[in-house]
Amino acid sequence: KVIAQAWEFQKEAGVTERPVSIDKYLKAMGAELKILDNLRDDEAGQVLQVGDRLVIMVNGRHPIERQRFTVLHEIAHIRLNLPSLHSKSTSVE
Repeated sequence: KVIAQAWEFQKEAGVTERPVSIDKYLKAMGAELKILDNLRDDEAGQVLQVGDRLVIMVNGRHPIERQRFTVLHEIAHIRLNLPSLHSKSTSVE
C-alpha cells in the first residue's frame, strides 16, 4: 500500500526524470524548505505547520545527500499521515 501511494504521489508531483527534483515534491505538498545551520548535529530535520504553511527544516551542516533524504522522509510523514516524534521544536522565522 505504501509503495502504491509513493508511485501515485510521483505522478501527482509530475516526477518523470532522475535524479528526482525535490522542488516538485515540495510544490506538490505545498511545503516550504528551510535549510538551517543552527540545528544540533544529531537533528536531521523536522516538519512544522506554521499557520497554513508546511515548513520542512533540514540541517544545513549535513551532507546534501542527507538533507535530500531528510526532506523526502519528512514529506513521507506528511503524505502518509505518520506521527513524527521530534523532541525539540525549532522556531521558524
